[in-house]
Amino acid sequence: MNPLVLCLLLFSMGGQATAQWQGNELEQGGVVDGRDTSDHCALCCASQAPNAATCAQEGQVLGLQNTVSSLQNTVEQLQGLVSSQQIQLYHQTQTLLNRQENPRDCSDVLKEGYDSSGIYTIYPFSNVVQASGKSFGVFCDMYTDGGGWTVFQRRQDGSQNFYRDWAHYKAGFGKLDEEFWLGNDKLHQLTSQAQYELRVDLEDFEGNSAYAQYQVFTVGSEAVLYNLTVEGYSGTAGDSMFHHNGRPFSTKDRDNDDSAGSCAQNRKGAWWYGACHRANLNGLYHAGSHTSFADGVNWDTWKGRNYSLKHTEMKIRPITN
Repeated sequence: MNPLVLCLLLFSMGGQATAQWQGNELEQGGVVDGRDTSDHCALCCASQAPNAATCAQEGQVLGLQNTVSSLQNTVEQLQGLVSSQQIQLYHQTQTLLNRQENPRDCSDVLKEGYDSSGIYTIYPFSNVVQASGKSFGVFCDMYTDGGGWTVFQRRQDGSQNFYRDWAHYKAGFGKLDEEFWLGNDKLHQLTSQAQYELRVDLEDFEGNSAYAQYQVFTVGSEAVLYNLTVEGYSGTAGDSMFHHNGRPFSTKDRDNDDSAGSCAQNRKGAWWYGACHRANLNGLYHAGSHTSFADGVNWDTWKGRNYSLKHTEMKIRPITN
């Protein structure tokens, strides 16, 4: 066979394979090597070199080299994509692990082996969009009734002013190891992540103590005025919270109660008032009996509304099945 004809035939076979790959690469957005196989073989054939078959084979080799180079580029791109996906998956996994490992409340802290009462950082996780995942400090009661209680209110010496406005009760105030209110936003966040029980520990100025416990305790969002759900009483102090079940929160500057006047202003506190209260644990800190009516740290079913308690703690813990 004429060497020129053989060259053209072999060039055509190699060129078709190369063109097919290059076409696929262009469709996929790939990068093809800059060497031009057709130019190489055309020069060989035009010169009518005696070894035209060798020239055409060289063209095929160049075409295969282009193919290999393009495949290598594609593999590198895929490797980069896989690496990026692996990093993203790692961070997503770490986020999920953190949510599982970080304590959501004091009961989780206790499960991790920390059994001393004190201040700990918790990481509540709930469906509360703006607050979800934010950490904050809380006081954990690890001794009472098995421990694991997240304390959200304490009165003990009158060192804090509890006659405050809506913004203060929303955010919280005081010192966690002294007198404080944790904050209504935090209460909503906590009680949205599980079913919680409430315990209220009370002490008078004569050294007597009592408690009230409720199997259901939930605080709604600010949009529903931190509406209270509290049910399932047991204990020794009497059920003074029944009157406040289903009530919104009120402060001296936000009157949401059922009274013609302002319960918060008249009773000098902030609470889930109806018209007005049977419990007023955020009232004025009088020393025991007081002549003013129902404006002290009162628990009506135990000491009435003319006796202000010495020490109170309100705390929550998730219900375990």
